[in-house]
Amino acid sequence: MLSGSLIALPEQKEPLQVTVLEAARLLSYDTRTIRQLIAQGELAVVGKGRLCRVVMQSIYDFQQRHRSEQSRSGPAARPTDDTTVTKG
Repeated sequence: MLSGSLIALPEQKEPLQVTVLEAARLLSYDTRTIRQLIAQGELAVVGKGRLCRVVMQSIYDFQQRHRSEQSRSGPAARPTDDTTVTKG
């Protein structure tokens, strides 16, 4: 018989680090781009080789840096020539 009390579920905790593939999916980048960002020091990692994990806080920081750069430069520039291809 079920009692009227609710069972508390453990809080879903987000990971402190993610794999290179997971970081690529989170940022919508290719894994090669993630590895370049790591090499450039844009993303912090823990471990080496197959054990390499990208620190989640560095992903948040990367996003914040690029959001603020985007807002300073204004809206994205659009092409000025009308080269739209239409199907007939």
